[in-house]
Amino acid sequence: MRNDEANHRTFRFYVPENRCAILVRKSGKELPPGEKVASEPGQKGIQPEVLGPGRYFRNPYTWEWRIVDQTEIPSGNPTSWRWVRRTVPGPDGRGTIETYVFEGDFPKVGVVTRKIGKPSPTGDIIVDRASGHEGILREVLTPGIYKINPEVYKVELYDAAVIPPGQVGVVTNLFGDQPEATKQATAETPTTQPTYAAINRPLAKPGGRGTLADVLQPGVYFINPKLQKVTPIDIGYNEYSQVKLNERQNYRISFPSDTGYLIRVGVTVVWGIDPVHAAEIINEFGNAGEVLDKIIGPPLRSICRNIG
Repeated sequence: MRNDEANHRTFRFYVPENRCAILVRKSGKELPPGEKVASEPGQKGIQPEVLGPGRYFRNPYTWEWRIVDQTEIPSGNPTSWRWVRRTVPGPDGRGTIETYVFEGDFPKVGVVTRKIGKPSPTGDIIVDRASGHEGILREVLTPGIYKINPEVYKVELYDAAVIPPGQVGVVTNLFGDQPEATKQATAETPTTQPTYAAINRPLAKPGGRGTLADVLQPGVYFINPKLQKVTPIDIGYNEYSQVKLNERQNYRISFPSDTGYLIRVGVTVVWGIDPVHAAEIINEFGNAGEVLDKIIGPPLRSICRNIG
């Protein structure tokens, strides 16, 4: 009786909670050269499927097993989300910006890369889950716990796209066909000195590469950052000040008077972005800071000096 119980225990193993078991077949059909993960039933080597928590019985002469952690995609903590007010130097270094930064423990997404399989016949590095091809999967893992075989898949964690109230999210497709106007401008323009036509590229159509016209409204979006880039941008009104903060940080606008005296003027500008034009601004300038640097800052100083 004792011998039977001892023999029974050698065939039995237990997978604890939040862990999984990788199975390795020690006998069977040989794998193709250079491969270590079985691609069909009965092959030797690491099996792609894993076993979740529970009790299992396997013949130790045929099988080996290894217990690993399951993959957890954190859900974040909404109670930690908050706006933090900051005064930062302007992009041109001559003024200050009163800005609010949305911070906190945000939910994550899991970007999955399949490490085995044949390359995509079209050469794409982004592949569908059902294709079986090697590469980055188009679909992401949302918050939860998953039985992932680390020998088959690599999982990287990224913040989900959280768009708070007062902002919209501008989406840029990183893959797809480039707008025709951009191709022509790029081909006709030297890379060292791009013209305005090359920079002022049109918005992309759905499925094409580039900035999309439709923006994301406030909310949480589980978007693959390898496939799309989301840029939050403030809408409504903002404040841009060129004032004296202290003796070392004096951003006031200076100009000489007609009698030769130096005049310094502190100026505050209230400006804003219409959500309708958010995508165009990101497409044209990259971020709102460039708007200050190229559109608001230089004319502001010029106007003040001319009037003064």
